[in-house]
Amino acid sequence: MIGPGRVVAVDHGRKRTGVAFSDRGLTFAFPGGVFESEAAVVDYLRRLHAESPVARVVVGMPFNMDGSVGPRAREVAAFCERLRGALGLDVATWDERLTSCQAEELLAGARARGRKGKAQVDVVSAQVILQSYLEHLAREARAGGGTGGD
Repeated sequence: MIGPGRVVAVDHGRKRTGVAFSDRGLTFAFPGGVFESEAAVVDYLRRLHAESPVARVVVGMPFNMDGSVGPRAREVAAFCERLRGALGLDVATWDERLTSCQAEELLAGARARGRKGKAQVDVVSAQVILQSYLEHLAREARAGGGTGGD
């Protein structure tokens, strides 16, 4: 069961990390920002939680296409542990396979190029992860399964 508050999604990257957050009704995903260090992500999440409680942080898990855990997934799992320790919040993972491709398709008409374009992909990827997770929660609630995850 997820507690009261909003859900935040994190699309962890080696160079940049995208963040998105939900509304309080857990219906919509909004862009939060793109950060170039783990410390900046933690600081942003602390400030966000202080402004409006965060019930859960959902981190995109980059499984291999066959569903196996590779080096990137192990890096993200370690990042999740550091987030739990630094924030004291519920941290779950969510399959992020192909979210960058979805984000690039959503941005196909945008004119952003280079670094700015890559940053947009990172934040939209976090939104895609979060919207998928919110839709999962809604399906569970409709089915009477509560609001779990992970």
